[in-house]
Amino acid sequence: MQLKKYMLLLIILGVVFIAIGYYFWESFLYVHYLGGFDAYGLPVQLSYPGFSFFFYSWPLWGFPLLLALMIGVFLYLHLKIKDFEAIQEIKAKLEAQKNEMESLSLMHKARKNEMDVRLKNKYEQLQNEFTSLQSEYQRSLDFIEKLLEQMADGEKKEK
Repeated sequence: MQLKKYMLLLIILGVVFIAIGYYFWESFLYVHYLGGFDAYGLPVQLSYPGFSFFFYSWPLWGFPLLLALMIGVFLYLHLKIKDFEAIQEIKAKLEAQKNEMESLSLMHKARKNEMDVRLKNKYEQLQNEFTSLQSEYQRSLDFIEKLLEQMADGEKKEK
């Protein structure tokens, strides 16, 4: 809010300065450099040859040049302030996004740790089931071998 008050003060001072300068330019400089009216109301024209008039009447072109320069500087500063505000806004958004990314990564790490624990438990459970199935398979193979041996012994006895 302080910046807006400062800009308003600059605008008011600029307008007052421009109004006073324009009045001075119109009432004094035109009459002094280009001529005016004498005591009898007859027009008087002042002139100098070539560039000497241009240099002699520098306030005539200097004031509009100064005015244009001031307006340009004012617009430049105004746009610079706008750009600075936009940069600050973008930095704030970037910081918010970084914080959000950190919270998401922490949440992802927590979920990953939870999933790792679940997967480890599931892996141990599957490994236990695999070893039990493997032992049952081995017992079945041993049982089948014994049956085959008994059948082979029974056939030998019959012959």
